[in-house]
Amino acid sequence: MTQRSTRESGFTEADVAEQERKARDFIKTLGPFDTIRVDNHSVPLSHLKVFTDSGREDGRVWMYDRRVPRTPKQLAPPVIAKQKGLYLIEHEEAPDDIPRDFFERVLASHVEAPFALIRNKLVYGLEVGILPVLTDRERLDLAVYIAAQQMRTAAHWRKMEWIGSVHATFDVRARLEAALRRGPRSPGLEGMAPREIRKYIAELDRGELKVVPPREHWLGSFMKASYEMAPSIAALPWRLERSSGAVEFVTSDAPIVVATRTSGETRYSLGGGWANPACETIFALSPTHVLVIGPDVESDPVIGTMEWCGTVRDRTITNADRFVFARTADPRVTDLLMSSKAPTSVVEFGGRQYTTGGPVGEVVQRLLEADDGTIVRWGSPQ
Repeated sequence: MTQRSTRESGFTEADVAEQERKARDFIKTLGPFDTIRVDNHSVPLSHLKVFTDSGREDGRVWMYDRRVPRTPKQLAPPVIAKQKGLYLIEHEEAPDDIPRDFFERVLASHVEAPFALIRNKLVYGLEVGILPVLTDRERLDLAVYIAAQQMRTAAHWRKMEWIGSVHATFDVRARLEAALRRGPRSPGLEGMAPREIRKYIAELDRGELKVVPPREHWLGSFMKASYEMAPSIAALPWRLERSSGAVEFVTSDAPIVVATRTSGETRYSLGGGWANPACETIFALSPTHVLVIGPDVESDPVIGTMEWCGTVRDRTITNADRFVFARTADPRVTDLLMSSKAPTSVVEFGGRQYTTGGPVGEVVQRLLEADDGTIVRWGSPQ
């Protein structure tokens, strides 16, 4: 970088060198890079193992598949909740000193490792004479884990890929329209004939062509968002509860479950945002313990009752994208998976909702037709 460019950016060459040194030091904390970690778990082994019959990684957990809920399988955690290359960097121009499994290593070293110790303190602490009271640092580390676990799943990746595709396709479609009107040509469109431009516009509108953002866009955004969201999550009231009666908690491939619920009532609705005053987020730490986060969780008398614990189990099951994991076989899991559909998100404007994962071209056309006053909402169906 030249002296001029560093001056224009507000950084001196010494500043840049210091940032590069810190980056190299951080990369060193991720360990040797002789082997690329290709088998990536969307739900960490450290979380899944406490739901096995032995409570250890060598135990077995019942896995229910939404596609075939009547035939659960009893499997070991290392072979479930796994997708090949989910977190791998694929961009050809990535710096050589950053390993392809950089994000997998960050998750393992800086997100999952602190979580396992904190979870053990909360779930098993009293049994070994340790009070389940978190320090400020532990609370923040757990908040980072929760935020990352909400967004690192394959379901969230598909959603963000679709949203990114809508934005990228909209941008290309708008630039093609501008070029057709003989406006300023965007880079790459200078020599394109009107007939060719119309061909591409038609293919975009029919959904035969769309722009797909690289996976690195999702990887970088969810990792950045995890650390940005964590202080707000840590600042919310938290409550640790044991299961009541015969209720046994389960977990899933979408274990952070956000719902809206009126204080004092057990009725709930899946979906919502962390800032929603009626938001109640649950995270089953084990078959016997659940962490509850939300504005009213400290004073709500319903939390901890057997009826409420039943909703925690049911919420976790119905929030699953595809898989549910349980310590013991439970026909309730089968029944709920058969009677529910995997949660989804929509984009809504002009009074109409479009499901994420649907045709991109139609949504882009509607966005192009919308006026400047149109409000676009991303979120759960309403």
